[in-house]
Amino acid sequence: MNRMFIELDHTPYEYGNKVSIASTAKSNMIVGVASHERNIHDNHTLPEVLTNLESSRGKTVKQAVCDRGYRGKKKFGETEIILPAPSLKKDNRYQRDKKRKRCRRRAAIEPIIGHLKSDFRLTRNFLKGTVGDSINLLMVACAWNMAKWMRAFILFLFWLKFGPKIRRRTAIKSNSMPLRNMDRIFSNIHHHENRVFLVFQG
Repeated sequence: MNRMFIELDHTPYEYGNKVSIASTAKSNMIVGVASHERNIHDNHTLPEVLTNLESSRGKTVKQAVCDRGYRGKKKFGETEIILPAPSLKKDNRYQRDKKRKRCRRRAAIEPIIGHLKSDFRLTRNFLKGTVGDSINLLMVACAWNMAKWMRAFILFLFWLKFGPKIRRRTAIKSNSMPLRNMDRIFSNIHHHENRVFLVFQG
C-alpha cells in the first residue's frame, strides 16, 4: 500500500514562497517537489505536489498522512488524506498503535526541511523569478538524494572490503548483532523499489 505524509513550512520573509517536498517513508529520499508562487491554503497545495509525484514515480500514492492544517478534502483523486485524530473506542490496541506510529512518522519531515535550509542552501534563492525558484528547489532535492546515495554507496564498498572479515570474526560469537544489522541495511537498499512510499510536504 502506498502512503504519504504531508506538512507545510511557512516562510516569514516578504518575498518568500511556499515549497512542497515529497519523500519516501524509511529512506527519506525526495521523490517529488513543487514550488508555489502564490500564498495559497495548505490544502490547495496538494494537487500540484501529487501531480509532480505521479510524474516522477509513474503511479499514484494511495494514502497521505498530513497535519491538521490540511483539513478539508479527504481525498484527491485516488489518494486518501489521513489527518491525526483521537482513536476510536472500537479500535483495538493494534489499531491505536498503528495510527499513532503513522502520525509520528510524519514528523520526520521537520529535520529534512531544516537540513535543506541550512546545509543545501534552500533558505535563499539567487536565481531570478518563479522559474528560478523551481530550479533552485529541484537542485536542492537532487543534491539531497545524491548525498544519501553516495553515503549508501560508500557503506556498500566498505561492506564489500571488510564484510568477509567481519563475518569470520562474528561467526565465533553467538550474538552477532552488528552483522545482522548490516545485512538488514543492504537488504533494504537492494529492495528499495519495493518499499512503501510515504510523502511529506514542507
